[in-house]
Amino acid sequence: MQVKFFYYRSSLILSGGLRREFYSLIAKELFDPQFGLFRLSENKLSIQPSPLSSIVPNYLLYFEFAGLMLAKVINCLMCSLKFFSV
Repeated sequence: MQVKFFYYRSSLILSGGLRREFYSLIAKELFDPQFGLFRLSENKLSIQPSPLSSIVPNYLLYFEFAGLMLAKVINCLMCSLKFFSV
């Protein structure tokens, strides 16, 4: 399956933030406690999988997608780091 996204917002294209906004919008929806997959931890500083997530249709596919998204973000962060020798 191939997905194509067409998005136009000149300020994002010029600043290079299109990818950043794409990931931000998806993460905002996917990790929102109201969606049902995740809940706030007791300290209210982080999220964790919700024990009630199984009531969300196709919840396992959403968790797989969330993992793939996080892996992609981490990969992009690692690729953009500049390492130096000591």
